[in-house]
Amino acid sequence: MDKRRNFSREFKLAAVKKVIEQGLSYAAVARDLGVGANLIRNWKKTFEAEGTFDTEIASSSSVEAELKRLTNVARVASHQSC
Repeated sequence: MDKRRNFSREFKLAAVKKVIEQGLSYAAVARDLGVGANLIRNWKKTFEAEGTFDTEIASSSSVEAELKRLTNVARVASHQSC
């Protein structure tokens, strides 16, 4: 049985930010990160419901670095499982 993955708040913000700011589809971002598109939709809804979405996105200085790091981790993991 696979262990459930946990994602940091920064990772979630970076994923949502790619959809919002870069205009990428949920599916494209999900494929790139190795997660489900609905997961990213849920993260966005959660941030919006908390009312912290705009301030979190605007103040996330290390989000891009975290996204790149975790994208590389996801790619390595997917290559190792093949």
